[in-house]
Amino acid sequence: MVVWIIVAHHLWERTAAQEEAREQAVLYNTATALTLSVAVLFSYAVLFVLVLVVAGFFLESGFLQSNLGHPVGLSATT
Repeated sequence: MVVWIIVAHHLWERTAAQEEAREQAVLYNTATALTLSVAVLFSYAVLFVLVLVVAGFFLESGFLQSNLGHPVGLSATT
């Protein structure tokens, strides 16, 4: 996902011949990759939590118990 965002939006800075410009390009590319990685991971974590909440809201516990073969709930023990 991160690579696709970088490539699709032309966010990768090409390195220049000058040493100072090359260092700035490396710093910019590193910051871009790290920022996008954190944002994508956070987005997937939020999506996972939302799917769990919606599943808990719409699915009946009896349905889950019959499919999983054990009691379900936040504090269910086997």
